Amino acid sequence: MNSNAAWLAAACTLVVAATAHAASTDFATIGATGSYPGTAGYSDGGVTLTYVGTPGLIWTTSQSTAPSGYSWYVPGSFGYTDISLTGGGTFTDAALRVGTGYGGTTPWLAYAFVSNGTVIASGDWNSLPTYGEGFVTANLSSAVPITDLWLQAPGDAEPFDAGNFDALAIGQVSLTGVSAVPEPASGALALAGLAALAIAARRRRA
Repeated sequence: MNSNAAWLAAACTLVVAATAHAASTDFATIGATGSYPGTAGYSDGGVTLTYVGTPGLIWTTSQSTAPSGYSWYVPGSFGYTDISLTGGGTFTDAALRVGTGYGGTTPWLAYAFVSNGTVIASGDWNSLPTYGEGFVTANLSSAVPITDLWLQAPGDAEPFDAGNFDALAIGQVSLTGVSAVPEPASGALALAGLAALAIAARRRRA
């Protein structure tokens, strides 16, 4: 392999490494609190969760069966949780461990697939456990890449609405089908590799 081809191969390898991966969190680093500022966001393992609504405080220790012992639980707010890739990018699939803080009702998981602020699809996934019943696994898949997944747990099978009452608990998030925004250095290296091949081609023609 000549030096120009080797340069391009290295560039492409770095770009692929930067763009094709999975992202996940089990909230192990969020800490124990009953008033985490959800509107300020939480990032871990390449995943960012932000609460959009009021009051938006997160109770991290209310769900004792959470995989890490900590979770993202909304103890009664009006709004939804926005899940995205830290640093930007798109994904198609989400595997979630979800529950609720409800008692005496049948809560549901409502969702919206979002691309750059525009809702492209929404619906109800299924009923969810009530408080003390733990978590279930919800697998959501979008037919097209999305930038955000919006989630909430209304008290019954209501369609997703930003103003719904919400008491969703999330114990784990795993995003796949991921295409993250490349690191600037990787993008620059790829462009340099392409430039090197172009120069080599011109020299051969000359």
